[in-house]
Amino acid sequence: MTKRWKNNFMFDAIFLAGRMPLIQQVISIIRENGINCPIVGSDPFDDPLLNENLSAAENGKIFAVSNYDVESEHPRFKEFYSLFKEKFGYEPDQEALQVYDALLVLSTAIEKAGSADSKQLLEKLRHGFWNEAAGSYRFAAKSS
Repeated sequence: MTKRWKNNFMFDAIFLAGRMPLIQQVISIIRENGINCPIVGSDPFDDPLLNENLSAAENGKIFAVSNYDVESEHPRFKEFYSLFKEKFGYEPDQEALQVYDALLVLSTAIEKAGSADSKQLLEKLRHGFWNEAAGSYRFAAKSS
């Protein structure tokens, strides 16, 4: 398929969605077929395993769009990062960070509501400001 892309289409970059380890395999196939343009991806591109296995030639050619920043100075992130790494022996990824924040927000909302009743939780979530490991969250009354 990548040979067909190269021979039939003009493009400046590739957006690739997927999960590890398949992303790494697809990048290898793309490069083996002579396509050297930048590749942009979402959260899974911020996986430490992908970064460890990319060659130096990929520097400046692979881009991740993510709110996961391993160099964040946010105190809650630093605490999360060190506790996770200590417990599991490897760096957390975007999914671990999102699950951690989601559980903290939910458990705090339950605590503040004094109940797991959905209406009471909804009120606490809507009127709260949540400053967790990945950053700040606010929940709107309705989507726009």
